[in-house]
Amino acid sequence: MKVMTFDPDNPLAVEILQEAAIAYFAACKKMVDSLEALKTFDRAVSSSTHHNEQITRRSLRQHLAGVYGSTTPKADALRTIAALHSSQPVVFFGDSAGDYEASCQAGVSFVGVVCERDNFQNVPVVKLRDFIHRAAVEHAMHQAVAQGAA
Repeated sequence: MKVMTFDPDNPLAVEILQEAAIAYFAACKKMVDSLEALKTFDRAVSSSTHHNEQITRRSLRQHLAGVYGSTTPKADALRTIAALHSSQPVVFFGDSAGDYEASCQAGVSFVGVVCERDNFQNVPVVKLRDFIHRAAVEHAMHQAVAQGAA
């Protein structure tokens, strides 16, 4: 973790920090609004790392239809989710080649999340940089479903 220090007596440093804080909180609000708008969709987490503790500690479980941890292969978790929602398309948002492979094995649509790194440069997937704008998230979902049906 990087730590930034600044001189609170320097008006320029204070102004820059205030502007950065305003921009950060505006982006957070957009993301919260977008996630709030996406409440109409069932959401589940499938992670190969131990996020179950984080989900419990942050009281996120109530917002999720399912949590699948490192003991459940992602393809199996996706097949379970798809079976529970057989009357509607399932879209998996992932950030690794393994996520993409799991979606292919399970036969569900996929959106590659490329906010930190694009792991899909030579893969024909729909890509999403972030979840800030609801319209962009929904567009990516529709594109992925259409791509899967093609």
